[in-house]
Amino acid sequence: MRITIIGPRSVGKTTTAKLLSNELGYFHEESDEVIDKLLLAFGGLSLVLKEKRKDLINDACEKRFAVALQVDNMIFDLSGGSLLIEENDIGKRTQAFIREKSVVIGLLPCVEDNDAIEFLYERERKRDHFEHLSNKELKEKVVRNYKKVKVALKQTAHIIIYVKDKTSEMLVGEIKKASQSFINRL
Repeated sequence: MRITIIGPRSVGKTTTAKLLSNELGYFHEESDEVIDKLLLAFGGLSLVLKEKRKDLINDACEKRFAVALQVDNMIFDLSGGSLLIEENDIGKRTQAFIREKSVVIGLLPCVEDNDAIEFLYERERKRDHFEHLSNKELKEKVVRNYKKVKVALKQTAHIIIYVKDKTSEMLVGEIKKASQSFINRL
């Protein structure tokens, strides 16, 4: 079985994916980490993003995602932004590819958008790579990102799970149960 976990930044994808892969004995790949390695010759993902070299990111994304989802027993932790790449329809092709090759689990904070945005904003404030932004700039960034990713996620995910007020262990249990139920219906 292959499971792809998608969601907005700071929703808990990586923590959940790592726990799930450990519990199932599956391989785990985190898209940002893999892309960072592929872009080392260009200074890594952070530098490429600062220089706005989307062409390099897009090429790395598409090639790596195709390889990752050929492996059985894989938990693929995919950044929500990967679903939004407009150049050459990479985002739409990524959405179709992960739906075809894996059970896609979408993680969202909660049902209510305002609560979801506040949840993500509080988590984003603690991240080092956003320390240069004012609170207002960060909030605006969270709102923009969440609204775009939520639409793409709802179009792509086979299963949506809300994470607010749940431990990582609870999420892993819910994902295991929902994934198996989904596969049994096929």
